[in-house]
Amino acid sequence: MTYQNRLSDLLHDPGWSLPTWPQEQALARIRRAARRQRLVAATLSASAAVVVAAIVAVPFTLPRLAQSPRPVPSPRLAPSPVVPAVGSAGFPANIYPAAITPHGTASGLGACPAPTGLQPAGLATPAAALAVLHHLDSGLAHQLRLTDRSAWPLLTASGRRAATMRALRSGLTLPYSGPLRAGVGELAAVRRAVTVACGRRVMRSTWVIVSLLRGRPSGDAELLFLTRRGHLLWYGMQ
Repeated sequence: MTYQNRLSDLLHDPGWSLPTWPQEQALARIRRAARRQRLVAATLSASAAVVVAAIVAVPFTLPRLAQSPRPVPSPRLAPSPVVPAVGSAGFPANIYPAAITPHGTASGLGACPAPTGLQPAGLATPAAALAVLHHLDSGLAHQLRLTDRSAWPLLTASGRRAATMRALRSGLTLPYSGPLRAGVGELAAVRRAVTVACGRRVMRSTWVIVSLLRGRPSGDAELLFLTRRGHLLWYGMQ
């Protein structure tokens, strides 16, 4: 018994039957199905080729991205050394008090020595000033002990320390060494500038050494010293 006869018995309909298909229509349906399958296969193959091409292209693209130039970081200046605080060990406040702000900027002094504890020059001052000048070529810690706090920026500020040291090392001769209050000629202008900026007491306590220097437009420099509680200290250069 065929499947069609079984369905007729189940449906209790002896006249029920499946529609018949001509042989030509059956062959056409088979051809159409085959064409659809070929189209689907071709589409899948093309998609797979695109994916493979993209995967293959990635290794050649990544090196180009890796070789792209990176921004060059700007150079950083070295930080300035940290100076001892007022009253710290080895730098008592009665010898190394805080500097004061000068009056005006015409003097060229970035800071002024504090007027407390200053003493007039004595018989030992000329030799002591030369000794301080010669020892300013030592390390920073020793230089700080030989200078007033008002001169510490010249020794620690970026770009100023090297210029200051070059000027101090290039002295040729010493045309004058004596109290600033007694100087004449160009020293009179320095005396006025120190008096206006730092006060008369600082000026009268200042010992000056005039040194001929290489590389300065004026050809010389006035190195300023003072004595505070028995310690002779360098505090500036004009």
